[in-house]
Amino acid sequence: MTDKNPLLEEFSLPHGAPPFDRIKEEHYLPAVKVAIEEARAHIEQIKANPENPTFENTITAMELAGERLGMVTGIFYNQLSAAGTDPLEDLAQEIGPVSSNFSSDIIMDEVLFKRVKTIYDQREKLNLTSEQATVLEDSYKGFVRGGALLDATKKQRLREINEQLSVIGPDYAKNVKKSAEAFTLVIDDEKDLAGLPKTSIDAAALEAEERDLKGKWVFTLDYPSYGPFVTYADNRALREKVWRAFGSRAFGDQYDNCDNVLKIVSLKDERAKILGYKNHAEYVLEQRMAKTPDAVMGFLKKLLATYKPAAEKDLKDLKEFAKGYGLTDDIMPWDVAYYSEKMKEKLFAFSSEDLRPYFPLEPVLKGTFEHFSKLFGITFTPAKYPVWHEDVMAYDVTD
Repeated sequence: MTDKNPLLEEFSLPHGAPPFDRIKEEHYLPAVKVAIEEARAHIEQIKANPENPTFENTITAMELAGERLGMVTGIFYNQLSAAGTDPLEDLAQEIGPVSSNFSSDIIMDEVLFKRVKTIYDQREKLNLTSEQATVLEDSYKGFVRGGALLDATKKQRLREINEQLSVIGPDYAKNVKKSAEAFTLVIDDEKDLAGLPKTSIDAAALEAEERDLKGKWVFTLDYPSYGPFVTYADNRALREKVWRAFGSRAFGDQYDNCDNVLKIVSLKDERAKILGYKNHAEYVLEQRMAKTPDAVMGFLKKLLATYKPAAEKDLKDLKEFAKGYGLTDDIMPWDVAYYSEKMKEKLFAFSSEDLRPYFPLEPVLKGTFEHFSKLFGITFTPAKYPVWHEDVMAYDVTD
């Protein structure tokens, strides 16, 4: 298999860049399975090491054990996010549980955890660098938060929860994407395009042409199509239609996510409680800056007290402006972007579309690269690598 699957070969391109011109969707699952077996063999070697546990023979070795697996899954999930094809989404339903079960095998391995804990308990005497101390701390906490201290029954239930979440998560994302793709607003009367900028109209015409609807205009829920429509379209009824469709993706249709949401919330709550936390928020925030749900709520209440009066004034001003602009009933969510843009144009003689000519892709990229070059002392150089789509541009980043 290694001579046929590019994911299982050593990448010969500069900097170990993936050979996207050779990688096919059918390569991912076999590569993940082989990489897991490789990683499992490395883990067994660590466990069988007769020497006393050290940072090098345990923590460093663990970090390197799944190197190929991390590379393969990294490429897969990058492509799942970037391309999101139906076959990749189907693969996620298989790769998720396989990877989840392997992670559970590692985290819940008593022998491996004993070695990690031995090093962690001696950390003050080991003269570790700050980087090593951080890796050790993260490794130990990862085991504990992954269930290493639980009894066999709770470990098994936690394993089941993790496996279910690994399937439901991608399924949730797939439903949102499919539901969004299922909606199109097809316009055949040019009057319904009133207010829209030429760039938006041209894009809708191209979308229609690609769908064999030449002579019409197609708007979708992709943000480059949705955003300009709810901001500029004069037809209020169509703005409402598009806004409601965007806000109800994967709700109430054949891709309804309500059951998935309930399952995700329930499973994460159960997982947190199995691990000794009051709820999922407490579990998640423990390793974040806020630390506790109370701290987050305090921050949100402070923001509310600070910003709500100004927001209420802005809304009042917008309502007054909309009335003067001809709106006879109360302002609705699908009106906010539209009248906000109109008010900005009246007050400042300025439209968001006025900025567009100043931000073509090439100058924006050039300016971005120059900014980061000055900030971090790095250099961006156009490079030729195999890419997964003709629109992708590759660069070498050097220090």
